[in-house]
Amino acid sequence: MRQLRYLVYTAMRNRFFSLVLLFFLMAPNICWAQDDSISWHPPLDIPIYLSGNFGELRRNHFHSGLDMKTEGREGLPIRAAEEGFISRINVSPYGYGFALYVQHPNGYTTVYGHMQSYNKEITEFTKNAQYDLEKFTVDLYPGPGQLPVEKGELLGLSGNSGSSGGPHLHFEIRETETEFPVNPLLFNLEVKDDVPPQIKEVMIIPLNDSSWVNGTGDAARESVRGGSGKFSLSANAVSAVGEIGLAIDVIDKLNGFPNKCGVYTIKLYANEELIFEQIMDKLCFDTKRYINAHTVYPVNKSHRKDFQRNYLLANNGLDIYGVIRNGGKLNVGAGAQMNMRYEITDVAGNLSVLDFMLVGESPPATISARKENKGELMRYDTVNAFRSERCTVYLPEGRLYEDFYFEHTESKGPAEAIGLVHAIGDTDVPVHNEFVLKIRTGEIPVDKQAFALVASYNPKNGKLRSQGGKYKMGWMETRVNSFGSYCVVYDSIPPVIRNSTLRTSMQGKSSFSVTITDNLSGIESYSATVNGQWILGVYDPKKARVVFELDKARITPSKDYKAVVRVADERGNEAVYESTFTW
Repeated sequence: MRQLRYLVYTAMRNRFFSLVLLFFLMAPNICWAQDDSISWHPPLDIPIYLSGNFGELRRNHFHSGLDMKTEGREGLPIRAAEEGFISRINVSPYGYGFALYVQHPNGYTTVYGHMQSYNKEITEFTKNAQYDLEKFTVDLYPGPGQLPVEKGELLGLSGNSGSSGGPHLHFEIRETETEFPVNPLLFNLEVKDDVPPQIKEVMIIPLNDSSWVNGTGDAARESVRGGSGKFSLSANAVSAVGEIGLAIDVIDKLNGFPNKCGVYTIKLYANEELIFEQIMDKLCFDTKRYINAHTVYPVNKSHRKDFQRNYLLANNGLDIYGVIRNGGKLNVGAGAQMNMRYEITDVAGNLSVLDFMLVGESPPATISARKENKGELMRYDTVNAFRSERCTVYLPEGRLYEDFYFEHTESKGPAEAIGLVHAIGDTDVPVHNEFVLKIRTGEIPVDKQAFALVASYNPKNGKLRSQGGKYKMGWMETRVNSFGSYCVVYDSIPPVIRNSTLRTSMQGKSSFSVTITDNLSGIESYSATVNGQWILGVYDPKKARVVFELDKARITPSKDYKAVVRVADERGNEAVYESTFTW
């Protein structure tokens, strides 16, 4: 019944506008001009310097906003960029942490993430909902008249909440109707930038068995020299023949700080013809994981590089591209000479250019044979499945970005493993969203079935990481989103509650804290009561700490108080801490 009281502002709006989404996915991506028609109030009172920008490469997604520096500290005022109303309040230990969404009459919504706290009115609104729902994690949707804000009004204070790696403000501008984030630097925010993008390396990639680069069937990474917007390859020319794709490692920097940011446009020309164009003006959350088709995944993962493909893999659903000729792929014939040119800009218009030549030269006759493909061919455009006596893998259509050969091996795992370790696929091949993994365990006793789980296993360091799952008729089944090594283990160890700051006397205190940790499956829930009444706990996973509130206005006065803290992991193991105190 409690939930019904919040239908007015917790009812989820329809996030998917199918016709609008279809239009944007099918329409050509047109580069926006700077929009000076909207005058945003700076979200911070200090000059804006960025540690991250829109379109910057992140793990499994592009960054959808600006990370604004807060001088390495918390507690700076955050102000509304324009008039409007609070349309969403999202509180979570993860993601954006304490986040606010402000809907404006100009058709945009601004987002403020990793906040330390909200202003008094928003805090009261949020806390009332948390106590009524008895949850720290809430996702609230106030109506237009409930929490109006004025341009420049104090929304709260900056912080380091959620999955933040340090104090800063995450700021976004989204189209209200589509919820697509747009590049905030296309508006009139004052961010100093007269530094052109820095081109670091170019990769030349043979795309089939008839293609060669520098006399081999392997991709070549060519270093770049130059600066101040003008670059060239150290080798000047690269020999290649057949179907070839290019990728580039390029970053942007802004005035004042050395942080690596993303670029705005990448254009690639072959003999003065534009064959590939990339534009970072707008993103779509529904397609964000396709970044793994856009980047050179194995090189970026193993060498911490930021190579971006300038051609399209077969299954690439991103809508960040403009002109694309032949999928961005080059056909280099023997004896050909192709003048290649990169033109790369940031939002401020700073331009960097790289010129080099591809020369069509066939490989020598004595070249060594290519590595033979092994395993079972899986195609990107269909359902794929693998079945053995002890392992099953099922990938729905669309999970692969291109065809690849799937392999499965079994080996002895760690001592705690139930059965063998199953190495499935290739860790250098990314997977788009989850797929089904089943591992045969044989009969597990009824009293142990709830504690069994599938874990990813790192054979290099022996670490296990829970992937959840359920037991059924001799098999453990779960969903994972990457290839790798997996096994089944038990987790029957409860979480640990320690470092309590509760004392016999809590006179004058308004809170206490505990540290909570778990060995494998992870913290699933936590709660605390004082004399049977639920109290609010703010969880920070980075510090493994929960701060529980002692609010005299919400706890019935008593001579003595008893606090009970309960923490459960994902497998249902529970730890309980109890203490009595005066207050």
